[in-house]
Amino acid sequence: MTREISLEQIEEMGGKGFHLQILQRAGFRIPKTYFPNDLTNLANIDGELFIVRSSSEGEDGYEKTAAGKYESIGRVPKNKLEEAIAKVISNYQKGSAVIQPDLTNEMEYSGVAYTNINGELHISMGLKNAVQNIVQGSTPSIEITKKGKEEKIKGEIQKPEYEKILTEMNKI
Repeated sequence: MTREISLEQIEEMGGKGFHLQILQRAGFRIPKTYFPNDLTNLANIDGELFIVRSSSEGEDGYEKTAAGKYESIGRVPKNKLEEAIAKVISNYQKGSAVIQPDLTNEMEYSGVAYTNINGELHISMGLKNAVQNIVQGSTPSIEITKKGKEEKIKGEIQKPEYEKILTEMNKI
């Protein structure tokens, strides 16, 4: 049975935090996610280095995203989490922060995926830690746009894993 999320909880966790919870409940694998109120006992938090991501109230909403608009701080050790959270949250009035393990050194490739209200699915990908460059406006190695059965690909598919992603997209 799925636990309901109240409006107060949504406001507390911000847009990104809320949508990460939805993805997790839908069965998507996402990195372990913590919120500032989870930090009351740092000993219970697994990991050594973290990324503190913005999660403002209006971020990652129904009609728009704020990818790259607010600050994220990577490679934060446990003993500096509170300081990093305060810095991230200082950029907006309502919302929270999302704390996740910093997986920078573990990623082989990364990207940004989003949909819009027109039913299009967009995926921008690159090797290693390309996400930060993509949200800051750099051209990704590959861009895929899918609407219904129509699919557009810009760039060159560099790895067999990309082929797997395309195959999975065609099931959508």
